[in-house]
Amino acid sequence: AGGLDVDVRESWLPEPAPVAHLPFTVSLSGLRGGHSGVDIHEQRGNAIALLVQVLHDLQGRCALRIAQLQGGNARNAIPREAQATVWVPAAHAEALPAALALWQSWLQQACDGQEPGLRLQAAALNPAPTHVTPWPCQQRWLHALRASPHGVHRMSTAVPGVVDTSNNLGVLAWGPDGAHANFMVRSLRDAGARDLAQGLTALWQLAGVAAERSGDYPGWTPAPHSPLLQHCEQVFRQHWGHDSQRQVIHAGLECGLIAAAYPGMDIVSFGPTITGAHAPGEAVHIPAVADCWRLLQAIVREV
Repeated sequence: AGGLDVDVRESWLPEPAPVAHLPFTVSLSGLRGGHSGVDIHEQRGNAIALLVQVLHDLQGRCALRIAQLQGGNARNAIPREAQATVWVPAAHAEALPAALALWQSWLQQACDGQEPGLRLQAAALNPAPTHVTPWPCQQRWLHALRASPHGVHRMSTAVPGVVDTSNNLGVLAWGPDGAHANFMVRSLRDAGARDLAQGLTALWQLAGVAAERSGDYPGWTPAPHSPLLQHCEQVFRQHWGHDSQRQVIHAGLECGLIAAAYPGMDIVSFGPTITGAHAPGEAVHIPAVADCWRLLQAIVREV
Protein backbone atom coordinates (compact mmCIF):
# COMPACT_ATOMS: atom_id res chain seq x y z
CA ALA A 1 0.00 0.00 0.00
CA GLY A 2 1.02 3.56 -0.67
CA GLY A 3 -0.20 6.51 1.29
CA LEU A 4 0.18 10.01 2.65
CA ASP A 5 -0.34 12.11 5.77
CA VAL A 6 -3.08 14.59 6.54
CA ASP A 7 -2.06 17.06 9.26
CA VAL A 8 -4.51 19.46 10.87
CA ARG A 9 -3.49 22.21 13.26
CA GLU A 10 -4.81 25.38 14.83
CA SER A 11 -3.54 27.92 17.36
CA TRP A 12 -5.64 30.01 19.74
CA LEU A 13 -5.42 32.22 22.82
CA PRO A 14 -6.19 30.21 25.98
CA GLU A 15 -8.87 31.28 28.44
CA PRO A 16 -8.68 31.23 32.25
CA ALA A 17 -10.09 28.08 33.81
CA PRO A 18 -13.80 28.54 34.60
CA VAL A 19 -15.05 29.14 38.12
CA ALA A 20 -17.29 26.62 39.88
CA HIS A 21 -15.48 23.80 38.04
CA LEU A 22 -13.24 21.02 39.34
CA PRO A 23 -10.15 19.65 37.51
CA PHE A 24 -9.78 15.97 36.53
CA THR A 25 -7.66 13.76 34.34
CA VAL A 26 -9.68 11.36 32.22
CA SER A 27 -7.59 8.51 30.82
CA LEU A 28 -8.34 5.66 28.43
CA SER A 29 -5.82 2.82 28.46
CA GLY A 30 -5.31 -0.92 28.08
CA LEU A 31 -5.85 -1.19 24.33
CA ARG A 32 -3.94 -3.59 22.09
CA GLY A 33 -2.58 -1.03 19.64
CA GLY A 34 -0.66 -2.43 16.69
CA HIS A 35 0.39 -1.67 13.13
CA SER A 36 -1.91 0.88 11.50
CA GLY A 37 -1.81 -1.05 8.22
CA VAL A 38 -1.34 -4.75 8.90
CA ASP A 39 -3.70 -4.80 11.94
CA ILE A 40 -6.27 -2.22 10.82
CA HIS A 41 -8.73 -4.86 9.57
CA GLU A 42 -9.05 -6.33 13.07
CA GLN A 43 -11.06 -3.28 14.17
CA ARG A 44 -8.84 -2.70 17.19
CA GLY A 45 -9.79 0.27 19.34
CA ASN A 46 -8.18 3.65 18.70
CA ALA A 47 -7.65 5.31 22.09
CA ILE A 48 -7.87 8.85 20.68
CA ALA A 49 -11.09 8.19 18.77
CA LEU A 50 -12.70 6.40 21.73
CA LEU A 51 -11.82 9.10 24.26
CA VAL A 52 -13.09 11.75 21.85
CA GLN A 53 -16.46 9.95 21.83
CA VAL A 54 -16.64 10.24 25.60
CA LEU A 55 -15.59 13.89 25.76
CA HIS A 56 -17.91 14.83 22.91
CA ASP A 57 -20.83 13.36 24.84
CA LEU A 58 -19.83 14.98 28.14
CA GLN A 59 -19.37 18.33 26.41
CA GLY A 60 -23.02 18.22 25.38
CA ARG A 61 -24.25 17.04 28.79
CA CYS A 62 -22.33 19.21 31.23
CA ALA A 63 -20.23 21.68 29.19
CA LEU A 64 -16.92 20.40 30.54
CA ARG A 65 -13.85 22.39 29.46
CA ILE A 66 -10.68 20.88 28.01
CA ALA A 67 -7.20 22.04 28.92
CA GLN A 68 -5.26 19.19 27.30
CA LEU A 69 -5.99 16.09 25.22
CA GLN A 70 -3.18 13.85 24.05
CA GLY A 71 -2.85 10.38 22.58
CA GLY A 72 -0.65 8.23 20.38
CA ASN A 73 3.09 8.52 19.82
CA ALA A 74 3.59 7.29 16.24
CA ARG A 75 1.71 8.06 13.04
CA ASN A 76 1.90 4.45 11.83
CA ALA A 77 0.68 2.83 15.07
CA ILE A 78 -2.87 2.45 16.39
CA PRO A 79 -2.97 4.52 19.62
CA ARG A 80 -3.16 2.44 22.78
CA GLU A 81 -3.66 5.26 25.30
CA ALA A 82 -5.10 8.77 25.48
CA GLN A 83 -5.51 11.24 28.33
CA ALA A 84 -7.42 14.48 28.83
CA THR A 85 -7.17 17.22 31.44
CA VAL A 86 -10.63 18.69 31.92
CA TRP A 87 -12.58 21.07 34.14
CA VAL A 88 -16.01 19.68 35.11
CA PRO A 89 -18.82 21.79 36.60
CA ALA A 90 -18.85 21.16 40.36
CA ALA A 91 -22.51 20.17 40.20
CA HIS A 92 -21.63 17.27 37.86
CA ALA A 93 -18.30 16.18 39.36
CA GLU A 94 -19.80 13.58 41.72
CA ALA A 95 -21.52 11.81 38.81
CA LEU A 96 -18.38 11.62 36.65
CA PRO A 97 -17.09 8.19 37.83
CA ALA A 98 -20.47 6.53 37.22
CA ALA A 99 -20.75 8.15 33.80
CA LEU A 100 -17.30 6.89 32.82
CA ALA A 101 -18.08 3.39 34.11
CA LEU A 102 -21.14 3.32 31.83
CA TRP A 103 -19.08 4.63 28.92
CA GLN A 104 -16.42 1.97 29.53
CA SER A 105 -19.10 -0.72 29.18
CA TRP A 106 -20.43 0.88 25.98
CA LEU A 107 -16.97 1.16 24.43
CA GLN A 108 -16.13 -2.47 25.22
CA GLN A 109 -19.36 -3.49 23.50
CA ALA A 110 -18.57 -1.26 20.53
CA CYS A 111 -15.15 -2.93 20.20
CA ASP A 112 -16.95 -6.29 20.01
CA GLY A 113 -14.56 -8.16 22.30
CA GLN A 114 -11.39 -6.85 20.64
CA GLU A 115 -10.37 -4.74 23.65
CA PRO A 116 -10.98 -6.66 26.91
CA GLY A 117 -8.34 -4.58 28.70
CA LEU A 118 -9.99 -1.22 27.98
CA ARG A 119 -10.06 1.05 31.04
CA LEU A 120 -11.67 4.49 31.33
CA GLN A 121 -10.88 6.31 34.56
CA ALA A 122 -10.97 9.77 36.15
CA ALA A 123 -8.78 11.20 38.89
CA ALA A 124 -8.92 14.53 40.71
CA LEU A 125 -6.07 16.80 39.64
CA ASN A 126 -3.86 18.90 41.89
CA PRO A 127 -2.18 21.17 40.93
CA ALA A 128 -4.45 22.01 38.04
CA PRO A 129 -3.79 23.88 34.79
CA THR A 130 -4.79 27.51 34.95
CA HIS A 131 -6.07 27.85 31.37
CA VAL A 132 -8.39 25.99 29.02
CA THR A 133 -9.25 25.91 25.32
CA PRO A 134 -11.69 28.62 24.19
CA TRP A 135 -15.20 27.20 23.97
CA PRO A 136 -15.69 27.73 20.19
CA CYS A 137 -12.32 26.05 19.44
CA GLN A 138 -13.10 23.15 21.76
CA GLN A 139 -16.45 22.57 20.06
CA ARG A 140 -14.90 22.82 16.60
CA TRP A 141 -12.20 20.25 17.35
CA LEU A 142 -14.38 17.77 19.21
CA HIS A 143 -17.02 17.86 16.46
CA ALA A 144 -14.41 17.39 13.71
CA LEU A 145 -12.53 14.64 15.54
CA ARG A 146 -15.79 12.84 16.28
CA ALA A 147 -16.74 12.99 12.59
CA SER A 148 -13.32 11.96 11.24
CA PRO A 149 -13.14 8.36 9.99
CA HIS A 150 -10.74 5.80 11.41
CA GLY A 151 -10.08 2.25 10.28
CA VAL A 152 -10.97 0.35 7.12
CA HIS A 153 -12.50 2.56 4.44
CA ARG A 154 -12.70 -0.02 1.64
CA MET A 155 -11.79 -3.66 1.08
CA SER A 156 -9.98 -4.66 -2.10
CA THR A 157 -11.94 -6.19 -4.95
CA ALA A 158 -8.73 -7.15 -6.79
CA VAL A 159 -7.17 -9.00 -3.82
CA PRO A 160 -9.93 -10.69 -1.77
CA GLY A 161 -9.53 -10.46 1.99
CA VAL A 162 -7.04 -7.57 1.86
CA VAL A 163 -7.78 -4.00 2.91
CA ASP A 164 -7.74 -1.57 -0.01
CA THR A 165 -7.92 1.82 1.75
CA SER A 166 -7.72 2.81 5.41
CA ASN A 167 -7.02 5.71 7.74
CA ASN A 168 -5.39 5.95 11.17
CA LEU A 169 -5.72 8.86 13.60
CA GLY A 170 -2.29 8.20 15.04
CA VAL A 171 -1.28 11.29 17.02
CA LEU A 172 -3.17 14.08 18.79
CA ALA A 173 -1.47 16.86 20.75
CA TRP A 174 -4.00 19.37 22.12
CA GLY A 175 -2.98 22.00 24.66
CA PRO A 176 -4.47 25.23 26.02
CA ASP A 177 -3.03 27.29 23.15
CA GLY A 178 -3.48 25.01 20.13
CA ALA A 179 -3.84 21.52 18.72
CA HIS A 180 -2.37 19.22 16.06
CA ALA A 181 -3.62 15.89 14.75
CA ASN A 182 -2.10 13.48 12.24
CA PHE A 183 -4.04 11.07 10.04
CA MET A 184 -2.13 8.41 8.07
CA VAL A 185 -3.97 7.29 4.94
CA ARG A 186 -3.06 4.05 3.16
CA SER A 187 -4.31 2.47 -0.05
CA LEU A 188 -3.37 -0.21 -2.56
CA ARG A 189 -4.38 2.38 -5.17
CA ASP A 190 -2.87 5.86 -5.30
CA ALA A 191 -6.28 7.18 -6.37
CA GLY A 192 -7.85 5.61 -3.28
CA ALA A 193 -5.41 7.35 -0.95
CA ARG A 194 -5.93 10.70 -2.63
CA ASP A 195 -9.71 10.37 -2.47
CA LEU A 196 -9.81 9.59 1.26
CA ALA A 197 -7.25 12.32 2.04
CA GLN A 198 -9.30 14.87 0.12
CA GLY A 199 -12.38 13.85 2.08
CA LEU A 200 -10.56 14.35 5.38
CA THR A 201 -9.23 17.71 4.25
CA ALA A 202 -12.71 18.85 3.21
CA LEU A 203 -14.20 17.77 6.55
CA TRP A 204 -11.70 19.83 8.53
CA GLN A 205 -12.04 22.79 6.19
CA LEU A 206 -15.78 22.74 6.88
CA ALA A 207 -14.86 22.99 10.57
CA GLY A 208 -12.67 26.00 9.78
CA VAL A 209 -9.37 24.25 10.50
CA ALA A 210 -6.40 24.18 8.14
CA ALA A 211 -5.46 20.74 6.79
CA GLU A 212 -2.35 19.85 4.79
CA ARG A 213 -1.50 16.72 2.80
CA SER A 214 2.14 15.63 2.68
CA GLY A 215 4.54 12.70 2.56
CA ASP A 216 3.02 10.92 -0.43
CA TYR A 217 4.66 7.57 -1.10
CA PRO A 218 3.62 5.17 -3.87
CA GLY A 219 2.22 1.70 -3.52
CA TRP A 220 3.91 -1.36 -4.97
CA THR A 221 1.60 -3.17 -7.38
CA PRO A 222 1.89 -6.99 -7.27
CA ALA A 223 3.52 -8.54 -10.34
CA PRO A 224 2.44 -12.21 -10.29
CA HIS A 225 4.35 -13.03 -13.51
CA SER A 226 7.62 -11.47 -12.36
CA PRO A 227 10.64 -13.53 -13.55
CA LEU A 228 12.50 -12.70 -10.33
CA LEU A 229 9.55 -13.85 -8.22
CA GLN A 230 9.36 -17.14 -10.11
CA HIS A 231 13.12 -17.62 -9.67
CA CYS A 232 12.88 -17.00 -5.92
CA GLU A 233 9.98 -19.43 -5.59
CA GLN A 234 11.96 -22.09 -7.44
CA VAL A 235 15.01 -21.59 -5.20
CA PHE A 236 12.82 -21.74 -2.10
CA ARG A 237 11.21 -24.97 -3.28
CA GLN A 238 14.61 -26.56 -3.95
CA HIS A 239 16.03 -25.73 -0.52
CA TRP A 240 12.96 -26.16 1.71
CA GLY A 241 11.10 -28.91 -0.11
CA HIS A 242 7.72 -27.12 -0.30
CA ASP A 243 6.19 -24.09 -1.95
CA SER A 244 6.50 -20.58 -0.53
CA GLN A 245 3.48 -18.34 -0.08
CA ARG A 246 2.73 -15.08 -1.85
CA GLN A 247 1.11 -12.43 0.30
CA VAL A 248 -0.28 -8.95 -0.32
CA ILE A 249 -0.29 -6.75 2.80
CA HIS A 250 -1.83 -3.39 3.66
CA ALA A 251 1.44 -1.73 4.63
CA GLY A 252 4.05 0.50 3.07
CA LEU A 253 7.31 -0.91 1.74
CA GLU A 254 10.47 0.73 0.46
CA CYS A 255 9.93 -1.30 -2.72
CA GLY A 256 7.27 1.19 -3.83
CA LEU A 257 9.68 4.12 -3.61
CA ILE A 258 12.44 2.22 -5.42
CA ALA A 259 10.07 1.05 -8.16
CA ALA A 260 8.85 4.61 -8.69
CA ALA A 261 12.43 5.83 -9.13
CA TYR A 262 13.41 2.90 -11.39
CA PRO A 263 10.38 1.93 -13.52
CA GLY A 264 10.60 -1.60 -14.84
CA MET A 265 12.93 -2.86 -12.12
CA ASP A 266 11.97 -6.37 -11.01
CA ILE A 267 11.67 -6.48 -7.21
CA VAL A 268 10.88 -9.15 -4.62
CA SER A 269 10.38 -8.61 -0.90
CA PHE A 270 10.74 -11.29 1.76
CA GLY A 271 11.56 -11.29 5.44
CA PRO A 272 11.39 -13.09 8.77
CA THR A 273 8.24 -13.57 10.79
CA ILE A 274 7.39 -10.53 12.94
CA THR A 275 4.61 -10.39 15.53
CA GLY A 276 3.04 -7.42 17.30
CA ALA A 277 4.52 -4.77 15.00
CA HIS A 278 4.40 -1.16 16.27
CA ALA A 279 3.23 -2.19 19.75
CA PRO A 280 4.86 -3.21 23.04
CA GLY A 281 5.92 -6.83 22.76
CA GLU A 282 6.92 -6.56 19.10
CA ALA A 283 9.12 -9.56 18.32
CA VAL A 284 10.96 -11.30 15.50
CA HIS A 285 11.18 -15.07 15.15
CA ILE A 286 14.95 -15.58 15.41
CA PRO A 287 15.20 -18.86 13.45
CA ALA A 288 13.36 -17.16 10.58
CA VAL A 289 16.13 -14.55 10.38
CA ALA A 290 18.64 -17.30 9.68
CA ASP A 291 16.27 -18.84 7.11
CA CYS A 292 16.03 -15.50 5.30
CA TRP A 293 19.82 -15.15 5.22
CA ARG A 294 20.20 -18.63 3.76
CA LEU A 295 17.45 -17.90 1.21
CA LEU A 296 19.13 -14.65 0.13
CA GLN A 297 22.47 -16.43 -0.31
CA ALA A 298 20.82 -19.18 -2.36
CA ILE A 299 18.96 -16.71 -4.58
CA VAL A 300 22.12 -14.72 -5.35
CA ARG A 301 24.15 -17.87 -5.88
CA GLU A 302 21.59 -19.31 -8.32
CA VAL A 303 21.41 -16.04 -10.26
